Amino acid sequence: MTTGHLNFLMMMGVANASNPSYAEGLDAGFAAIPFFSWETTSER
Repeated sequence: MTTGHLNFLMMMGVANASNPSYAEGLDAGFAAIPFFSWETTSER
């Protein structure tokens, strides 16, 4: 396990397993770095 994989698992838990609104694989020369973002909404 790498720290990047553990961070990914933690953020999926924070996102409540919802699909990201944007996803991209960033080319870092050695391996692709996944980038995900979620739109925030206020549910009040």
